[in-house]
Amino acid sequence: MKHHTYLILIFSIFFLKTEGQIVTETNQPGAFSINEAAIYVDPNDHNAVLIAASLLQKDIEAVTGKRAAMVNTMPASGNIIVIGSADRSSAIQESSMQKKLNITAIKGKWDAY
Repeated sequence: MKHHTYLILIFSIFFLKTEGQIVTETNQPGAFSINEAAIYVDPNDHNAVLIAASLLQKDIEAVTGKRAAMVNTMPASGNIIVIGSADRSSAIQESSMQKKLNITAIKGKWDAY
């Protein structure tokens, strides 16, 4: 049986109602700032997920000049980027059990978002 890794990248992005603009260099109400975001990844997740989180951290630094914090516990507040698999990420599993996140559409898929 082939082993599948599920990668879920969840962004809490609030789209601005200013002419459909999604990316902006200025702070605006309701915007999700990657300058201030932390990256959450479960240390027990698949190696490919851990690599993806590290690569995203490097990409954010290359674009913003700021290195996003990599965290293994879910912060109580702030901008958080969650990277994980449906089968090994405790945060994704907990969110699914609490009905905060519906992962049924991505189960059994190689990669999905």
